[in-house]
Amino acid sequence: MNKAREVVAQMLEERETEAQKVRWQIETRGRAELKAAENEARALRHLGKAYKDNRAVLQYELALRRLQVAQALMLHAPRPLLMKTSGAGETSALSTLLLAQMLPNLTTRSQTVIANPQGRSVSAGSSTGTAGGRGQQILQGLLNQEAQQ
Repeated sequence: MNKAREVVAQMLEERETEAQKVRWQIETRGRAELKAAENEARALRHLGKAYKDNRAVLQYELALRRLQVAQALMLHAPRPLLMKTSGAGETSALSTLLLAQMLPNLTTRSQTVIANPQGRSVSAGSSTGTAGGRGQQILQGLLNQEAQQ
């Protein structure tokens, strides 16, 4: 009977040892899964931050491109030109012809300075400004002569 009790006690100890081993395996597996989940959460957080950063950069580049397109459109947009004549309602054929011939020179030689996104100035014209002013003086002189006649 003592022998049977010893065998039963030994069997209980072995089962207890196996149960402890299973508990440790479950605990180890649980810790590994928890660590993997923490790493995945950290990676997803970094991925989300990178996505936000990329989106901000793309929005900045898009805004910069919009400014560049607006600048190009503004440089090539027609500009209104008002000619002041000394006579009231003067619309003779000579003044209209002279004005039509001089307008392209006046508009292409006028200088427009625009600040680009990098802060440097960009010149849209190529004249020194005197040709346009001289053309206006000539036109005004011709219009005055015609008005006196």
